[in-house]
Amino acid sequence: MLTIIRALKNHTGFIRYLRNTSWMMGEQFLRIISGLFVGVWVARYLGPEQFGLFSYVLAFTAIFGSIAKLGLDSIIIRELVWGTGSAMREFLYVDDMAAASIFVLVLDEKTYQSNTKPMLSHINVGRGKDITIREMAEIMKQVVG
Repeated sequence: MLTIIRALKNHTGFIRYLRNTSWMMGEQFLRIISGLFVGVWVARYLGPEQFGLFSYVLAFTAIFGSIAKLGLDSIIIRELVWGTGSAMREFLYVDDMAAASIFVLVLDEKTYQSNTKPMLSHINVGRGKDITIREMAEIMKQVVG
């Protein structure tokens, strides 16, 4: 068991996953706490009668909003894919883009000038692995749910 924990501790993918999961959990925690405080403030501000009416309207829109949304997920994915979805693109993690940006920022001027042209100073950053837009949409659908 200790060897597994040590191996995971040194695994960059696991560390990235743990970091992202921690941020998501922290965001949910802050959302719940802020929702509680805002709810209490709104209830005190509106009073019992108006808050009851407000709650009724919220429940009404939640019920009919979920009914109206039925089936829209697949339509949205189909529209975002634009046709067959066979076009190839290259995607990368935000952390990798941030690291590449910092790398370019700290380049000395001579190295930067030798790898770019005047007025064409863009630098492509990527993983070197293409994936179809349909495959990416399916991966996102699995992750998001």
